[in-house]
Amino acid sequence: KDYYKILDVKKNATKKDIKSSYLKLVKQWHPDLHQNDKDKEKARTKFIEVQEAYECLHDDGMRKKYDEMRRYGMSNEQYKYQEAYQRQTGQ
Repeated sequence: KDYYKILDVKKNATKKDIKSSYLKLVKQWHPDLHQNDKDKEKARTKFIEVQEAYECLHDDGMRKKYDEMRRYGMSNEQYKYQEAYQRQTGQ
């Protein structure tokens, strides 16, 4: 998933930019603000995506790992496997 695209921010966005976009999007996609079931389900999915993206990008350590993973074209699972391998081999 492209967390930058989900939050509609640039890759060099500041924490302030990320938080501002996050707050705007959670207000827009909060499930309680949508009436019918179809809209509510779509909003719930979007709301969860926005939460996930924010959790990753607002934390400096997680953001660094995410950017590194994207740079090498790895999935999250591949990146975790590589990290575990490096820890075991002392690299």
